[in-house]
Amino acid sequence: MKIQRVEGFVPKSSFSSEKTKRGKREVTTVPKYQCTKCGKEFTSGSALKYHLEHNVCETVKSGPKGVVFNDAITDIISKIGQAGMVPLKPIKAPKILKGGGDEEQIVLKLSDWQLGHKTRSFNMEVARQRVEKCISAVIKIAEKHRQAYPIRRINVFLEGDFIHNEKVGQTIDLDELEATLMTQVYGGAVPLLIWAIGELARFFEEVYVYPVRGNHGKGEKWNSNQANWDDVVYHTLAIKFSENPRVKIHLTDEYYQMVNILGTKFLIVHGDQVRGGSYGIPLYALLTRMLRWGTSFEEKWDVLSVAHWHCYSHLEQNGQELIVNGTLVSDDEFVRRTYGWNSSTLQVMFGVHPRQGITWEYRIKLGK
Repeated sequence: MKIQRVEGFVPKSSFSSEKTKRGKREVTTVPKYQCTKCGKEFTSGSALKYHLEHNVCETVKSGPKGVVFNDAITDIISKIGQAGMVPLKPIKAPKILKGGGDEEQIVLKLSDWQLGHKTRSFNMEVARQRVEKCISAVIKIAEKHRQAYPIRRINVFLEGDFIHNEKVGQTIDLDELEATLMTQVYGGAVPLLIWAIGELARFFEEVYVYPVRGNHGKGEKWNSNQANWDDVVYHTLAIKFSENPRVKIHLTDEYYQMVNILGTKFLIVHGDQVRGGSYGIPLYALLTRMLRWGTSFEEKWDVLSVAHWHCYSHLEQNGQELIVNGTLVSDDEFVRRTYGWNSSTLQVMFGVHPRQGITWEYRIKLGK
């Protein structure tokens, strides 16, 4: 097979695949091309032309170094267009009041906003009000603690399920759907998280963001795990804050992140990896998984930080801690019908000390 040159791409060495048909061996040679701009390889002319015509390689280059976009996510972002992907201007650093004690850092857990979910007391407008209330509370609490010791950095754990998706009959019911998927992402999750992170950057010298994907943003069953709308939101945030050196978005291709904050190591996951539980109580399953993950991960950790279950918990087992975040959603009939309890309409923040670990915690209640 002759390799044809496509403008903007150079052919690399071909590779062969062998197959047997009725006892005879046939060898098929497949062309292999490489983009001259980003180095990505392709095996079809149509894929090459789409890549070049839609400036996909430029989109990949604009992302954070060391992170490779999943093909599905790259395709989605490239179709959105560059207009909404312009980085924000650098945010001016604040003047930090310094107390006399040891410096601490704050952790803020954000998750399960499920934008596009509609109940008797929750919709996207209510979600916006609750996010504003949450960030305002974080800043007020930090101001109080700064009178005793310096706090320069806030670590934001984005633990997934920021959109509700539109999989009617799979993960949601039709009567609870308020908005379509694109509105949930670019009319809800992206602008709200940009505003929240921007407000925190005006009050903290450093904002470190650690995202993990949830289950509501998943694609179809034949898609890869990285074809997740939470990842689209996170990559968009990374581009938007790429010119703000005080805001660092730490992306991951894994379902978890391992984060060291002043000597305390956090294992961050969404929590959908754990299912069921004795008597329908998820804490049984979470505690069992804590024991297993405590030995199966090569790197040791101190705190398991999860979301997903919409039911706040904080407990300790064998020297390790478990913190389960709440949600923005209230009057969630699905949770009440499926598990029998009401959601914890709250988000969690806590302080970390270099020697004492987690020293204080606030449940920022956002319900009625």
